[in-house]
Amino acid sequence: MAEPVIERADELPLVIYWLLQMRVDEIIDSILPHPHPNRQGLSYGQLAVLFIAFVVYLRSHRLCEMEEWVADHQVVLAHTTGWPIQVKDATDDRLGDLLSALGADEERGVLLQRQMGQHLIQAYALPTEVGRYDTITFAVHHAPGEDGKAAGGVLSRGHSKDHRPDLLQFKQGLG
Repeated sequence: MAEPVIERADELPLVIYWLLQMRVDEIIDSILPHPHPNRQGLSYGQLAVLFIAFVVYLRSHRLCEMEEWVADHQVVLAHTTGWPIQVKDATDDRLGDLLSALGADEERGVLLQRQMGQHLIQAYALPTEVGRYDTITFAVHHAPGEDGKAAGGVLSRGHSKDHRPDLLQFKQGLG
C-alpha cells in the first residue's frame, strides 16, 4: 500500500477556483494558437492558470521556480483543477512559450483583454432618486504650471491634510 501524500493546501484551491470561475483557461485557449506539437501536456490556458496561481501564491514571477513549486503541490493542483498535471508541464521553456505567445501579437492581446473584461465586468442599474457625491484630496508630486495649477485645474494648491503645502493637491470625486 502506498504511503499517503500530505501537502499543505493553504489558499491555493481558492485561487484556482476563482481563476476557473473567471474562465481564464477557456478564454486564453480560444485566442492563442495551440502549443507546438512537440509540447505535450497542458494547454496554454491551463498553464496560464497554474502560472497565475503560482505568482499569487508565492508573490514571485521567476519562471525557473515554478517547476519545483508544481512538484511540491502536484496533488493539490491536480485535485483542484481535475487536469493530469505533470511536473514537466511547468518548465521555464513551456512558460517562456506561453509568455511569448501572449506577447507576440498586439491585436491578440487586445482581444484577450476585451474578452476577459466582458466576462468579468458587470454593470447594474442603480436607483436615481437620490444622488450622492463625495470628494477627497491627496498630495501629489507634480510640477505646477505657470498659474500654480496643473492638468486643467484638477491639481492645485490648497489645504493639505498631509501638512505638505508645498505639494499640489489632487481632487477626486466619486458619485
